[in-house]
Amino acid sequence: MTTLTDLSNDLTQFIVRVRSGAVAVAGHGEPPFSGIIWREGIVVTSEQALGEEGDITIILDGGEAAKATPIGRDPTTNTAVLRIERPGLLPVEHGDAATLAAGQIALAVGRHRSGHPLCALGAVALAGDAWRSMAGGRIDRLIRLDLRVGRELEGAAVLDASGRIFGMVTAGPRRTVLAIPAETIERAVAQLLEKGRIARGYLGVGVQPARLATAQAPRRKGLVVVSVEPNGPADRAGITVGDVLLAIDGTEVRTSHDLLGLLGPESVGKQMVVTGLRGGAPFQWRIEIGERPAV
Repeated sequence: MTTLTDLSNDLTQFIVRVRSGAVAVAGHGEPPFSGIIWREGIVVTSEQALGEEGDITIILDGGEAAKATPIGRDPTTNTAVLRIERPGLLPVEHGDAATLAAGQIALAVGRHRSGHPLCALGAVALAGDAWRSMAGGRIDRLIRLDLRVGRELEGAAVLDASGRIFGMVTAGPRRTVLAIPAETIERAVAQLLEKGRIARGYLGVGVQPARLATAQAPRRKGLVVVSVEPNGPADRAGITVGDVLLAIDGTEVRTSHDLLGLLGPESVGKQMVVTGLRGGAPFQWRIEIGERPAV
């Protein structure tokens, strides 16, 4: 029993040390999410916490409220960045998600709308490889958490046993709980602070998945072009409606998700070779990837 009491006391002291870096983010009359003091004056939270417009309030330790200004958002990594004009809010040290292993302790620390800290204790259930979100964002590591969290803990910091942030709580598919790695968040924060948005690659085509049955590609899948944006990258390269895209720089594209995954920020301005079919015959185009226009 003494061991359990010691563990309980240690966890309480742990929360005391890091609680100032956890905030609640309330906007547009919706129940608040949690957020993280990522840098001095900068708050990171779940992109899903923000509506389309309206004021945003940050609830600090003890219940103090402060206004925040949106800087930018990246739905592909579920990251939103806010600026708060409130000196003295110091971030918690960032850790390295690359060192995680299944079974390690994971502690989610957020904030309730009342100003009191929220927490959930669990473990890293899976520490896997890099992956692409459904929106095409590059996530540096697949981190699944053995935690049960409600809405108010989404956007919360996830800390390792040494008290460093290795990620941010986000809802995964089929009620799983994931952590967006700190490295992924930092990359999004840097781009949003610089540009206010995340650059995405742009071909300028509308596509639909197609199952092929040709001598060159029996039972193969590709993407049939159903529209071409005038004077877009694909149009300038000579791609037309009816062409079938099979691969970009040697990587197959069988679904729209595959295509989005190849058109990340690093692709903008890059020359890429697109292989496919035209009238059933093999064809190849060299395209300079553009930047997706701001919506």
